Amino acid sequence: MIKRAVDSEKEAFQQKKSMALTPENYSFRLLGSETVAGKPAYILAVEPHVPSKFLYRGKIWLDAEDFATVKMETEPSKSPSFWISRTRIHYTGGKTGDFWMPEKVRSETSVRIGGTAVFTIDYGTYEVSSTAKSDSTH
Repeated sequence: MIKRAVDSEKEAFQQKKSMALTPENYSFRLLGSETVAGKPAYILAVEPHVPSKFLYRGKIWLDAEDFATVKMETEPSKSPSFWISRTRIHYTGGKTGDFWMPEKVRSETSVRIGGTAVFTIDYGTYEVSSTAKSDSTH
């Protein structure tokens, strides 16, 4: 099982460009707008051009000022396995200083035999620090 997971990660890494959230890989449709975490955001429907276990369909929320992804409610466009009947992925991101960072990813996978598996990554808090290098070659 671990070998399959590692092989899948290798495959995803090799196809990184074909997985990017770009017009080359996805169709986008504006659904509206709403406030997310106190800031205005655009809601877009995303649909991949080709079904793939590495591409997703659903809705994304983009910050209206920075166009960064602040929220996603998606599912893979193609099931990664016969044993998986459905996977829902919930993502939230936030801004720390000038940087947009992931805050939390939660996937809920319905397995044909065995119920539901939930996997959550909570990224915690970030601290942005600057390190200035001194030039001692004067």
